[in-house]
Amino acid sequence: MKEPIRYWGDIPKRFYSDLDQKPFEHCLLCNKELLHKGVHYIIEKAYRSFGSEKAEKTIFEYAICLDCAEEYREQLSEESIKNIDEYMSQIDFATRSYKLLGKDDEEWLKECLIHKSGVGEEGEAQIYGLCDGDNFIYGEFPYMIRLEAMDEIVELLSSETLDELNRFKDRLTSGPPELQDILDKVGPRLLV
Repeated sequence: MKEPIRYWGDIPKRFYSDLDQKPFEHCLLCNKELLHKGVHYIIEKAYRSFGSEKAEKTIFEYAICLDCAEEYREQLSEESIKNIDEYMSQIDFATRSYKLLGKDDEEWLKECLIHKSGVGEEGEAQIYGLCDGDNFIYGEFPYMIRLEAMDEIVELLSSETLDELNRFKDRLTSGPPELQDILDKVGPRLLV
């Protein structure tokens, strides 16, 4: 199986923090400075009405360094990791990376990584990007996952892992009550 092609570019504005319209500067969990070469991190943003120019609304966003992401993954149950890995192994990241080579980030995010279809006008979706310092890495990332696919992934998780996701959600939601209400309503599927 061939490897995905990888190339670097500027961080797309879509992956900037909505709070200050700039690239994320610190890891949410350990506060590590992210914009230095050699510091790899993932950005996750969840949207309501994804892709709608008039109504798109960010539900939550954060950046997490790969050290913290790996530490967090180790908190998940073996059963959940196995199920997620099997589910994601069906995706041909290499073919996708060659097909989208040189395209802008909106092309990469146009279709759900899993369902291969767009998001309706009212649809919710999450996007993921991988960065190295102030550079964005194209290859396996970026991608978009529709709410329906996130629900499928949640079905693969053990109750132990769901409990861990809820604890993670609680650590993230020290903000306004409105944010807590949204995350309580939609549950842990947002933080997979």
